Amino acid sequence: MTIVKTPIPSWAVTDDDSLGLAVTLLLEDVRQIVSFAKGKQTEGTLTDAELALQLYSEELDSAALFACDRRMSKSIQGAVQTDADALAQSEREERMAQNDHETSASILQGASQTPGTEMVDSQPLDEDLELLEKLSAIYITGVENEDLDGDDVETPLADADGQPESSSWAASRKLHQRRSCTACSEKTRFTDLARAPCRHEYCRDCLTQLFQGAMSDETLFPPRCCKQKIPLERNQLFLPEELVRQFRVKAVELSTPRRTYCHRQTCSAFISPESYDGDVAVCSNCGARTCITCKGSSHPGDCPHDEDLQRVLELAQEKGWQRCPNCLSLISLSQGCFHMTCKCGSQFCYLCSAPWKSCDCRHWDEYRLFDRAEEIYNRDHGTDERLAPDVEHDDNPVETTARQAGIGRIMDNLRVNHECDHSSWRSQGPNLCEECGDWLPVFIYECRQCNIMACRRCRFNRL
Repeated sequence: MTIVKTPIPSWAVTDDDSLGLAVTLLLEDVRQIVSFAKGKQTEGTLTDAELALQLYSEELDSAALFACDRRMSKSIQGAVQTDADALAQSEREERMAQNDHETSASILQGASQTPGTEMVDSQPLDEDLELLEKLSAIYITGVENEDLDGDDVETPLADADGQPESSSWAASRKLHQRRSCTACSEKTRFTDLARAPCRHEYCRDCLTQLFQGAMSDETLFPPRCCKQKIPLERNQLFLPEELVRQFRVKAVELSTPRRTYCHRQTCSAFISPESYDGDVAVCSNCGARTCITCKGSSHPGDCPHDEDLQRVLELAQEKGWQRCPNCLSLISLSQGCFHMTCKCGSQFCYLCSAPWKSCDCRHWDEYRLFDRAEEIYNRDHGTDERLAPDVEHDDNPVETTARQAGIGRIMDNLRVNHECDHSSWRSQGPNLCEECGDWLPVFIYECRQCNIMACRRCRFNRL
C-alpha cells in the first residue's frame, strides 16, 4: 500500500498573528474586487478571472479556519502543559484505586495476589505525554533538526505562546535523538515512531506492514509485540487512513468465533453476526442466505447431515487430530506438549479440547517429547536432516552414548519448560525459523528455555 502524503500549503508554516493579519487584509481586497465587478457579466456565468478569484477566496477561508483551529490547539496544548502534574496525580490515584479493587476481588475469590500488582508505575502517563508531544510537533510547533557531532537530534520548536510548563511535561520535552525501528533498525525521527505497550518502537512503514500482515495472516492478529496488543486507536496517527478503515472491518471478521461466509463460491464474503437472522446469515454483499450450522445454503427445518464434513471428521479421528473449541479449526500435533494455541488465540488441551489447565490430562507424550529433543540435538550438532539430508549418523558407541545423554538432558529441560513464555533469547547463526519456515541467512533467535528458533518478526509479533 502506497502512503500518499498531502502537500502542506506554504501559509501553514506562518505564525498565527501574521497569518491572521494577512488573511484579513486579503479577504477585504477580495470583497472590494467582487463589489466593483457586480453587474458587468451575464447572470449565472463566471469569467476566468472571476472563477480564479472565487477559488482564491475559498483558499483564504481555509487559511482563516486553519489559523483558528491552530490557536484552539495551542490553547488546549497550553492547558495540558500547565495541568500535567495534576492530571498525572489524578490518573495515578485512579489506577491505584482500580488496583486495590482488583486485589480485593482476587482475595475474596480465594486467589493469591499477583506479585507487584500493588505497584503503580507512571509508564502509561509518560506514553500519553510523548504522544501529545508528537502531535504537537506534527500539527502545531513542528520539529527542528540539529546536527550535533554527526548525530541527528530533533528538538520540538518552542511554543509561541510562552506558557509555563509543568514538571511532567518539561521532563518529557528533551532532545530526541533519532531512534531505531525495532523491525528494520533504521534511524527514524521520533515523530515517525509508534511505541508499542512493551516500549518497542516501529516506524510508519514497518507498522503499516505489521497491520497489513495481521489482516492476511491470522497468526499475526491482533498486531502485537512481546505478546502485548498494539492498539489501533493510539497508533492510527502513523497509519494510512484507508488501511485503518480496512483493518477495522477485518478486525470484526477475525474476532468472530465460528465465522460464517457466504455459501456462494462466487461471493464467499464474510457475514457479520449483525446480519444473522436466527440460524440463517444474510450476506450483505449478494443477499444470499447461508445456514450458520452447515455453512451451506439456508433450508427449512433442522440442518441436514453434512456428509462432506463428517468424512473430514472421520479422517481427523483416525489421524488423531483435534478441533479448536472456539473456531472449530482442525489441528494436528506432531511433537511437543499438549498445550495448543490456535491461530484464533484459543488455548486448549489437545487430548480433550477443554480450556487449558481445566482438565486432568497429562501435559505431554514421552514419544513426542523424545522426537522434539532429538530434533534439537541434531540441529545443534549439525545432523539436522532438514538442513543436511546427506549427513550420516555415526554409529560409534561413545558417540551414541553422548548423543543419548544429550537428548536426555534436552528432554529434562523440555519437561520443565513445556509452557515456555519465551522471555529470554540468544542469537545464533543461519537457520530455519520454526514458526514461518523462512531461512535466515545471517542470524536467528533461539529461546534460552525451550530452544525454539524464530526470526525477528515471529519473535516479536507472532509468538
